[in-house]
Amino acid sequence: MGSAAKLIVDALLQRFLPLARRRIETTQTHDGRYLRPSDPAYEQVLDSLALVARHMPVPLLEALLRWRDSESPKGANDTSAFQKKLAVECIFCSACIRFVQCCPPDGLTEKLWSGLEHFVFDWLINADRVVSQVEYPSLADLRGLLLDLVAQLVGALSQISILRKLHIS
Repeated sequence: MGSAAKLIVDALLQRFLPLARRRIETTQTHDGRYLRPSDPAYEQVLDSLALVARHMPVPLLEALLRWRDSESPKGANDTSAFQKKLAVECIFCSACIRFVQCCPPDGLTEKLWSGLEHFVFDWLINADRVVSQVEYPSLADLRGLLLDLVAQLVGALSQISILRKLHIS
């Protein structure tokens, strides 16, 4: 990645990280409920993600994927860990929706494109195995929100997929 692109992505992530952590903490302190309060600073960062996605989608998506991997709890299988995992996935998915809506059709590598598709279909197919509604009923609302966001991301990916096919033909 070029040094200018890296600086822009790094600056944007410096704004994104504390806002994302606050949303994760808010989710954890409100007993699994993911509150959607109006947060102008967070919305502004998501808008900035969308603008950057138009010009440098690969470094931005790679940075979001690294953030997701670093924030996702490893190893623990209790309500708190699943709650944090769902919150991280909701934030990642929200960012990806904005990202995909503004990303040029040919802006991603095939590997990154496939990774996003795998992410959405993995959650759609395996959500109950990952976070069972029976075992974790307190997380049902948060899980439902994630699946709603995943469905929105499928829609955004579908639009881009059509444009990619038209662009390639």
